[in-house]
Amino acid sequence: MKQRSAVTTLAAIGCLALCVAVWVDARRASSRSFAREQAPAADEPIGEAARQEAAKDPEQNVADARQPAARARVRRGSTPLARHVVRLSTLGTHATFETDAQGTFELDLDPTRWAFGPLATATVRDPQGQLLLESLVRLDDPIELVVPTPVELHGRLRCSPDVDYGACRVRAFSNVYCGSGRLNADGVFRLVVTEPAPSGEFLLSFFHGDEALAASRVKRDALTSEAGATIDVQWKTVAVHTRGEHERTLAGVELRVARSTDQAPLLARTTDAHGSASLSLVAGEYVLTVGASGYAPALVPFEVETDAEPQFLIVPLRPLAADDVLRGRVLSPIEEPIAGATVRIQPTFGALGSAATIVERSDSDGRFDVPWDARTLFDVVVEHPEHGTLERAAMTCGDRRLQLRYKGTGTVRVEVGGPVQYFLLEEERVVRSGWAHGTIELDGLALGAYRLLVLGAGRERYGEQQVAVSGLTPTTTSMELTSCRMASGTRSAGSLVRAVHPTWPTAVVEAWARTICAADGSYELPVGEAEGVEIVLE
Repeated sequence: MKQRSAVTTLAAIGCLALCVAVWVDARRASSRSFAREQAPAADEPIGEAARQEAAKDPEQNVADARQPAARARVRRGSTPLARHVVRLSTLGTHATFETDAQGTFELDLDPTRWAFGPLATATVRDPQGQLLLESLVRLDDPIELVVPTPVELHGRLRCSPDVDYGACRVRAFSNVYCGSGRLNADGVFRLVVTEPAPSGEFLLSFFHGDEALAASRVKRDALTSEAGATIDVQWKTVAVHTRGEHERTLAGVELRVARSTDQAPLLARTTDAHGSASLSLVAGEYVLTVGASGYAPALVPFEVETDAEPQFLIVPLRPLAADDVLRGRVLSPIEEPIAGATVRIQPTFGALGSAATIVERSDSDGRFDVPWDARTLFDVVVEHPEHGTLERAAMTCGDRRLQLRYKGTGTVRVEVGGPVQYFLLEEERVVRSGWAHGTIELDGLALGAYRLLVLGAGRERYGEQQVAVSGLTPTTTSMELTSCRMASGTRSAGSLVRAVHPTWPTAVVEAWARTICAADGSYELPVGEAEGVEIVLE
């Protein structure tokens, strides 16, 4: 029985081998037939490139025919958009296409070209250059870009008390800026947008000249309805009175108001002959910056309540004493004085551009004197045409002497081999980023220590290294990339996922560890060598 079983097994193996041989011969014959059909006729002259192509192994020709390529489509509703310009951008490369009469274009998906992964940003512009769409797409999925149909938003702004509506304008935002328009004398506005507002609402910002009036989130359905949307803004009056020493009235004092969460000024006023000014604000938290020549700057946080009666703010200003002077010096990296530098000093928590900002120029010895209250935290910005900009934030100077020295600069060269994308970090802050092939060369870096993160083409290799800039002599080093650990899983198709990384800053995560799930819901993200990475759904 055992002999008969062995014979039966050998016979089955022989039959299988014969079938495989017949299949291989048939495949080769089919490939040769394909090559003959594609080859030129014998009496047709062919060039050297064509001879090399015809001399290839037939099976290689079949493999070449399978090079990845696809046709992508651009449409609005069911209407194809012809002669529209599409730009696809990934990490390290981009390409521009023009759609044909059917609204399609051929997309070359050569993996050596799109080496940094499947996620790309697609923009669509009409023949006049108007941006119609900006979207994330996957290059390994069928690409169909649907341009939203233009939508008219209309409504009315009602302020109490009234404002000059004819001098107002409105700007609409969804995920991005969508469009803008002007108001008529009755506060009615109409504007056309192409952003679909996937959240179902738009953010409308209203401005009177350069001053922000109000901002409100409004449902898309209300803005597109026949009646339109009505935005009611209830102004509250805040009366400000400034006083100097001995209850002296201060006229011409400049006031700047900003929200407590934003230094951008909402409005500016100047006190009248009685030292007073009136502010019209909606409910919220604000900070008032008060500055006058010869007085210490004042920062007054305050809140406007919805049901409050007119509010009053009395702001006493302290005259600067003879010794309230901030003395400083601007120096080069090698301790030489810098003359003619512009020095701007401003309260740290004040509104930008306020009268409390003091501007001075350094003398021939790099020195400057500024009247300043030493108890007030301040920011400094130094600008010079040759040395650039030097910034210092939230400073205090108890001895009223300030030394501002520009950092020296140097160059770093890192050999990395093939195409890579890199991020250079200083204390977890991205200071340089880009892509390179073979060598990363960074010049003009301030002296100090940096951390360099590198991701190789195909997102399969990764490197991380500390580099130091120590002087005028370029720092040259090399980095060996190792296999990059990948995080993978499955979510719903088309979902946008990203990593919460323990050591990578947000900019690096956005570039490397953020992707759209494929049609089957799968995703794969490079996360380097870090452990404890969390994947979240955006």
